[in-house]
Amino acid sequence: MPWAATSAWAVDVNYNGHRGCTHAREGGHWNPTEWKKHGRGDFPTSVWKGKGRGTWARCTSGGGNGVAYRPGKRGHPCTGAAEIQGYPINIWFQDKTGYRARFNSQAAFWCRFPDTSSAMIEASKRVENNEGRVGNNGPTVYKQLLFGTNPTPHLRGTGFCENVANLSKQVHKDGSTCFEMIKKESGDVVANLQGIKFCRQYPRDPRCKCMNVAGQGFMETCRKNPSWAGCSDINKALAELKKAGVSSATGLFGNADCLVPQICSGSDMYMPQNRPQACANKLAICNQVLKLDNIQAAAGVKAAQACNINFEAEQKKKDAAKAAAAAKVAAAKAAAAKAAAAKAAAAKAAAAARRTPTSSPAAARGTPASSPAAARGTPAAAGGTPARSPGVAGSPVSAITKKTGVNSQMLGIGAVGILLSCCCLVVILLLLSGGGSKSRR
Repeated sequence: MPWAATSAWAVDVNYNGHRGCTHAREGGHWNPTEWKKHGRGDFPTSVWKGKGRGTWARCTSGGGNGVAYRPGKRGHPCTGAAEIQGYPINIWFQDKTGYRARFNSQAAFWCRFPDTSSAMIEASKRVENNEGRVGNNGPTVYKQLLFGTNPTPHLRGTGFCENVANLSKQVHKDGSTCFEMIKKESGDVVANLQGIKFCRQYPRDPRCKCMNVAGQGFMETCRKNPSWAGCSDINKALAELKKAGVSSATGLFGNADCLVPQICSGSDMYMPQNRPQACANKLAICNQVLKLDNIQAAAGVKAAQACNINFEAEQKKKDAAKAAAAAKVAAAKAAAAKAAAAKAAAAKAAAAARRTPTSSPAAARGTPASSPAAARGTPAAAGGTPARSPGVAGSPVSAITKKTGVNSQMLGIGAVGILLSCCCLVVILLLLSGGGSKSRR
């Protein structure tokens, strides 16, 4: 509950008390419970002696309008409080606490305020709450309500802003929240520590976006906790990159700012102790984008927009390079096919040449082929027309050579041999016949 301690003074006397103010008696015989409950911290400012009745005190009511928040400045320092208790530094001018010097005033109060944002805003508007304080230089009532207080061992109060659940709530008339007031009062480090506590309890709060994506494992954290603030942005960016064809091993993309630029921007953002810096590894994404076949597929990806790529121009370059490469491959294939065809034709011709002899045995031996007539040096026929060789094309012999594959010259030699054999046979028959005639005679 928000409590505040404060010094106070009197500007008016509300009543006269015999030998002390309400529920207090000189000599220390007083009831602190009753004093807090009924008197609400009534205190004496001076004394006077009556006739026959002893000493009287000029008393100011602790809850009245005769109290001042500073000497001579009317207004109760606990204005707006739900409960006001007196702190007994002045019971018939006696200090029952031992801390009167700390308050350095005629009276002291311990006040409880409603534990609401509106109560804090209203307190920020009151001069009594902003100038009322402990002693001359202690914290004001308003600051104690926000940040807590412990002016003496008997007095301890928890501030409204010490409850991390209130960190984002408005507490000042200018719109400032607890987080912003802590930052003004104690600096960024203390405020960020409160922010860390808050985000551990409330990770879905939009102010925890940066806190949730800090650290090396932010992609895995968001995969497991998609409803946390900031994680929907990270998961969406990863899905867009994957769809475009860009992928990465853990950590290659850099920090969260590389995937979602300026994810940690905003004055009301709760920051981790080590705030993610602007992306220092965007080349990991940009280089992959430039290697894509369809570069324009990444044009709508937020992470790729920081690459400053002219997607249309780069796509044209990519398409032209692909077309040139395809033409080169096609030309190489055509040349290879032509070479293969030529090689096959050459092989076929060589095989045909091996199957058909091109010269006679005589030619193979280096002896020119000639007809019998030519060998004898006489013309083969009268009239100067050379005699046909047995192998001349169109003759019966040539037809036989074509069918049998036997060399024409070889056939000619064979024919001559047969002719000679026949002649010899005729001569023998003639001789035999001649011999027979003589014997018959």
